[in-house]
Amino acid sequence: MSRLLRLAFLTALAVALNAGLAHAAPITVAEFRWDVFTDSSVPEDPFTLSFFSLTSLWDGPTPVTLFNNELLLPGEEPSLFDDLDPGGFSQQVVFGIPGSASTNVSFIFEGQTVTLDATTTAGSFAVLTFDPTTVPEPGTLGLLAIGGVLLGLRPRRRRRCSEILPPE
Repeated sequence: MSRLLRLAFLTALAVALNAGLAHAAPITVAEFRWDVFTDSSVPEDPFTLSFFSLTSLWDGPTPVTLFNNELLLPGEEPSLFDDLDPGGFSQQVVFGIPGSASTNVSFIFEGQTVTLDATTTAGSFAVLTFDPTTVPEPGTLGLLAIGGVLLGLRPRRRRRCSEILPPE
């Protein structure tokens, strides 16, 4: 009987540990791009524009909507060329080349709000990815540990009782 209990315990432990380890690949969420254009067609008055764009590249199992998208340009004034989408930033043009640029993107995945951020430099881009690996709650692991201890102690208690009391 003790072999059967041990086998059941080890099977339950393996299932529980495997359930807590998701084998999902990271999900590509969006691309944050910063392109620079310099117009020197009028030598007396050349100007530079920075084009910022945020493109959804979602390749997850269920469709999501990006919201609360922000473009953060420290020390820069808001531009008149803003694209004011309902979800927030998707494109913006700024005169000159800011010192830095970053973005925040939010979406709801399996009932939880997830926020990602990225920072990039002039003339480059960043791809925002999300790793949906599930982490088991501490209570689940605690219950598993208590069950294992109780199963481990059960055969010992029977052995001790049989040593004390003679068989009938």
